[in-house]
Amino acid sequence: VTGTDTNACSNMDTLIITVNPLPNIFAGNDTVSCKGGSVQLTATGGISYVWSPAADLSDNAIANPVASPDSTTVYTVVGTDANGCSNSDSVVVDIFYFIFDNDTTICFGDQIQLQVSNNMQSVNTAYNWSPGTLVNDSTIAAPTTLNTSTTTFTVFAYETALGCVDSSAITVTVEEVTQPDFDYTAVLACEGLEVSFINKTNNANFVTWDFGDGETSQEIDPVHTYAFNNNYTVILSTGVNSKCTTDTVKVIDVKSFDELFDIQISNVLTPNGDGKNDYFKVQIPGKVNECTQITIFNRWGEEVYSSDNYSTQWDGRTPSGKFVPAGTYYYIVDINGMDYKGSITVIR
Repeated sequence: VTGTDTNACSNMDTLIITVNPLPNIFAGNDTVSCKGGSVQLTATGGISYVWSPAADLSDNAIANPVASPDSTTVYTVVGTDANGCSNSDSVVVDIFYFIFDNDTTICFGDQIQLQVSNNMQSVNTAYNWSPGTLVNDSTIAAPTTLNTSTTTFTVFAYETALGCVDSSAITVTVEEVTQPDFDYTAVLACEGLEVSFINKTNNANFVTWDFGDGETSQEIDPVHTYAFNNNYTVILSTGVNSKCTTDTVKVIDVKSFDELFDIQISNVLTPNGDGKNDYFKVQIPGKVNECTQITIFNRWGEEVYSSDNYSTQWDGRTPSGKFVPAGTYYYIVDINGMDYKGSITVIR
């Protein structure tokens, strides 16, 4: 630089500025650590260092801290040399870990394949399952269970190249399987065949009925009415729970109404109190009386008796309570829309 004063006198001086290169900071090669393990980091190229993130490091202000991360972590180090110049570099610490099956439930008589894998698809692995007698191979990653009762399996897993070791306990619960069985009784009704189901299964906490006509039930002993003139496949599913269910099947053949119906009508009435033929009776099966109407006429067509939802028996009296005279009377029995006609003789 040249300087001139007020007297026009000049002089000069020189300043040398030295530009130092940035330090070559090296954080080390990317590495792998076992889950729950640790790895020592090493930085070079400076005289002081600061690592981040500082969590899981034994000391973030030294060249070679010990890192114990729980998951894959990128560590960055800023290094400073003797000239006070700084630079940075990063290193990745991957975490190797095994992946174990959770506890599970199977049904009695079933088998299940247990599974151990790892997050890096490493093939440098070895395994030891116990009890070894209850798996088809105790030295593989995915053995098949042979247990017939609830068992807790312990597995030790090794990654031989890295030296990683882990273990887990897996409980395989075996649920009992029920033996479903049922019976039923049937009663003829106006709307159809009324079937009362009887569940004979032991130790079943889960019950589902499929009546075969689109209807279902979870009652223990349901009652269901079937339409006439069809076949129905009834399925009973039972289990200790909803997972382990077994089925049994029966077919119910529901004939037409007239095929199922059997009517017996008396034709003599002797209302003398001797206990024989004292009443005009219509013997109707099941609950068909709910849709039965009976009307009795004398020979002039006059109504002497009528009953809806047939529940009484005619004792030979008129609605006013008077006994009808001996003779022939005529009845119409209407059952669910079908008429039965005939005569009855009153004898005194």
